[in-house]
Amino acid sequence: MTDNALAFLHVDSEAARLIADADWSASLGPVETWPVSLKSAVGLLIRSPVPIVLLWGEDGVMLYNDAYSVFAGGRHPELLGSRVREGWPEVADFNDNVMRVGLAGGTLAYKDQELALNRSGRLEPAWMNLDYSPVLGDDGTPQGVIAIVVETTARVLAERSMAEGEARLRFLDGLNRATLASRDADDILAATTELTAKHMGASVCAYADMDPDQNGFTIRGDWAAPGSTSIVGRYSLADFGALAVTELGAGRPLIVNDALADLPAAEAATFQAIGVRATICMPLIKDGRLTALMAVHRKDAHVWTDAELVLIREVTERSWSNIERVRADAALNDSESRYRALFEAIDEGFCIIEFFDGPEGPLSNYVHVEANAAFAKEAGIPDVVGQTLREVVGIEADAWAARYRSVLTTGQSIRFEQELEATGRWLELAAFRIEPASRKQVAVIFKDLTERRVAENALRESEAQFRTLARALPNQVWTASADGLLDWFNEETYVYSGAEAGALDGEAWTSIVHPDDLPIAAVRWARSIETAETYQTEFRLRRADGVWRWHLTRAVPLQDEFGQVVRWVGTN
Repeated sequence: MTDNALAFLHVDSEAARLIADADWSASLGPVETWPVSLKSAVGLLIRSPVPIVLLWGEDGVMLYNDAYSVFAGGRHPELLGSRVREGWPEVADFNDNVMRVGLAGGTLAYKDQELALNRSGRLEPAWMNLDYSPVLGDDGTPQGVIAIVVETTARVLAERSMAEGEARLRFLDGLNRATLASRDADDILAATTELTAKHMGASVCAYADMDPDQNGFTIRGDWAAPGSTSIVGRYSLADFGALAVTELGAGRPLIVNDALADLPAAEAATFQAIGVRATICMPLIKDGRLTALMAVHRKDAHVWTDAELVLIREVTERSWSNIERVRADAALNDSESRYRALFEAIDEGFCIIEFFDGPEGPLSNYVHVEANAAFAKEAGIPDVVGQTLREVVGIEADAWAARYRSVLTTGQSIRFEQELEATGRWLELAAFRIEPASRKQVAVIFKDLTERRVAENALRESEAQFRTLARALPNQVWTASADGLLDWFNEETYVYSGAEAGALDGEAWTSIVHPDDLPIAAVRWARSIETAETYQTEFRLRRADGVWRWHLTRAVPLQDEFGQVVRWVGTN
């Protein structure tokens, strides 16, 4: 072969060298016999920095440049010289149409065309801009098709990710507004599960608290679409199979796209029993323990996306935070019932502030344009109307301005607690933007929490004194919740029984009661719980060395101002 015959391939290019060295006898024939039109087209494409492939002849024999070899990935270099239908079998029908149109003299153009291609050993979606044009042979008729291939996968995925992120933030903002003011856990869960399920097109969305053993759990709130059934109740992770135990126990989400296809029959049956075919179950790990679960179920098979996984993870975290918030309030109320009222209801303060630019920067200061009478009582600042932030609080101004400026600029409401250092008061505050945003106004509602802060400290001291007294007594001392579940024992109990601290909570205390004595003790305990009468019985308790000793057990109820039992205190 003469140098002139290969002149069109004289370029520093891997593709050019491969074309020159290849054996073309079974397809296009020797290079020196190639028609001028073919050589010209190849010479043009191998010099282009843009991915270009030439499909020559009725079989679409593939000739391409270095840029296209990058696009081809693991299919290069075997792809070079192959028939396009055989080279890309996963898109054979698509390329059949390309060849049919191109060899008939037509053109095709696709923008962000999605194709599933095997470029790395497995099918993966890819997006690309494709422009196809016929290549005329020496006789002036179409003899091939040339394609300019610009992959847009990265851009398409980035745009989708951005759009999904924006949609997620809009949803979370709406969810935040729907639950922000609620002080009831059931209301929060009802709103959260309904909004989440509808947003994700799920049949059921549920939130569950884990038992201390990290196996049992209670679904305390859910939402079921029409045609689906509520799944509120108690369950065990073990009932849902080894995969659920392994994944959730390790803090990883349980992702099932199709229970019938992905799980053993026995495990799939558990899901089927509650009407679930596909699920994401998101664990919440706190202090190294599986604390809660949130699950989104579908009745049909469904391939869960990364965006859906990110959303349910965020919703799970927010739900836990909201539940913990109301639980903390409930715990505080319970403590108040046992010892004393911590604080009385107070009227809320209210004001409207209007931002303006100051020497410290844009929107760095605000003036109080309106305030109610309770403002002075709750905040300890009189005659605030007309005063600016920096006149009122001095060095605290930057922190307060930043809080409310974010509300103004984003439109997102906030709720928080913060100390007003100027008066030494702790406040619970909620703020929202007054529309339209051009008014530069934010409304603030707040109440004084200083009494509660002081009372909480006093309550902690009182509880500490109770525990100290209980530890000092030679008797066994224990407490139980209003429903009769034992939740605390003093050290004397554990020393006597040899059990580890915390091992007797709930119903586990029955393990040290003599089996012959347990039935009557349980009946009397149930009657006391029902009637709020003093509990008294005798039974044998197993000592650490295994010896059974008789004990007189007595428990009295602690009642609130309405006569309702809030706790039990007992001794053995």
